[in-house]
Amino acid sequence: MKPITIFSLFFLLLVGAACHSQSTKPGATLLSHSPAKVAVYYFHFKQRCSTCWAVENNAKDAVLSLYPKQVKQGIVSFESVNLDDASTQSLAKVLKIEGQCLVVVANGKKVDLTGKGFLYADHPEKMKAELQEVINPLL
Repeated sequence: MKPITIFSLFFLLLVGAACHSQSTKPGATLLSHSPAKVAVYYFHFKQRCSTCWAVENNAKDAVLSLYPKQVKQGIVSFESVNLDDASTQSLAKVLKIEGQCLVVVANGKKVDLTGKGFLYADHPEKMKAELQEVINPLL
């Protein structure tokens, strides 16, 4: 395998493991800090690579294009959360987030889409479909 492929796979595994190690077990409830019924959060650090930026931008674009009416009404939201910012630590603690993650929070539950988010970072339509598959049943 090419070194870039090996590095990419290692990076995806590392990022996914950071978030999945703290993922919520089925049936566990969470407090939501967002007033929206369905909140999509992208947690990140200050230092980011192009893939991290792509995950955030594609997820945000997907939410805004799929649910413009619901976003305007405050039913669906997208929030980028910098984990290096002290003011975000309470949200990260409540959601049990310690690393870069793409999560959907609704009805007191968290759905982790980190692996698929990074897998589809360069495939916006696939990421859009994944988000839609998770969000639609929650509305």
